[in-house]
Amino acid sequence: MKKLFGFGTIVLLTGALILASCNKKDEVTEKEVTKKEVAAESIKLQKELALYVDSTFQLKAEVSPEDATGKINWTSSDKTIATVSEDGLVKAIAKGTAIVTANIGNAVAVCNVTVMNNPVTLELKLKSIQQKKCTVSVKASDEEGYYYCGYATPADVDKMTDAQITSTVLKNIKSMLEAYAAYGYNYTLKDVLKKGSADLIASGLTASTDYVMFAFGVDVDSEQPSKTVTRLPFKTIDVVPSSMTFTIEFDSIAKIQKISGKDTTYTYNGYFKCTPSNETEKFVITGVKSIVLDTAYNNDAMKYLTEMEAYYDQNYSSYGGFEGTMVKAGTRDVYFKTMEHNVKYTLIAAGYEGGFSTKATTFEYTFQHPDSIKKPMPARAPMFEKADEIDMTDFRGVYFPGMCH
Repeated sequence: MKKLFGFGTIVLLTGALILASCNKKDEVTEKEVTKKEVAAESIKLQKELALYVDSTFQLKAEVSPEDATGKINWTSSDKTIATVSEDGLVKAIAKGTAIVTANIGNAVAVCNVTVMNNPVTLELKLKSIQQKKCTVSVKASDEEGYYYCGYATPADVDKMTDAQITSTVLKNIKSMLEAYAAYGYNYTLKDVLKKGSADLIASGLTASTDYVMFAFGVDVDSEQPSKTVTRLPFKTIDVVPSSMTFTIEFDSIAKIQKISGKDTTYTYNGYFKCTPSNETEKFVITGVKSIVLDTAYNNDAMKYLTEMEAYYDQNYSSYGGFEGTMVKAGTRDVYFKTMEHNVKYTLIAAGYEGGFSTKATTFEYTFQHPDSIKKPMPARAPMFEKADEIDMTDFRGVYFPGMCH
């Protein structure tokens, strides 16, 4: 027999279903309420952050447990240095340090933020190119900013990223500073980097060769380099041969009297005259003890001149380097300071036009004090306004190839 449901029964069933549905909704609501009340046990942030001025970084907080409820609050200890948004976006404002704090409930984490000045940006422009050197004009965006300027062959740097170049250079500089420190020289980055706009000389180059000049800024406090490296390709010029010849001859001796208290001592300066085959082309003349030229340079006068060129470019760049201080034209007088008795000296002359253009001409002279020979040579007063002083001390300059100075 079929069981029939009446209208009243249907109403009762419907009501029951509605009641069951309400009870289920109440259970879900209770679960949601429970979820919102899960307390955070811990929160983690990266401990250190370094930013350049005007840059931003999104901090990400790790909250445990993952289903912890509540909102993370972000604060900065010094908003003049760095600010942080309600979502954890840090913005660098000025150089200095600040602490960014993230907290959720009783859980707290901090990040130490260091803000650095942007390393100086640089503009390179070649002013002159010669056989063995070039002069580059460096325009710095910040006259107080430090930077490195160097050169290399394309094969050395073309396949390197900017980051690889900066890290390699700074690593080498730090190694160099450590080596100096071992000998008691406490040099810092500031001592080897350049500052402000300047004209720099890159020397020790090879004629008719491709090079790449490159420069990048460095924040000396954080030792951080700029992200980009300015590059400038160039090529040195060919050697321009010259047929210059030189006549070098001894001129005279000047006896220099020195009185110290009751003691009187004498030193002797030897004067020599160099006459080039023409009065217009430039050349250099210098000298060295013959024994030094023999033992240290295997009697290779050009090797000695090349090292001397690098030394002057390195240490006298503010005076025009080697070319500005040693290279001239026309007949010249030179003299040796404090020449030693019965010692052989060698004078060296060579044509120079952005590099040596002639083979070296040498002239040897064994010096003897006038007082030691029967017929003294006439002494004359030093002609400082005319003569070029040559210090015979064997120099030992330090020269780093690939570095502008």
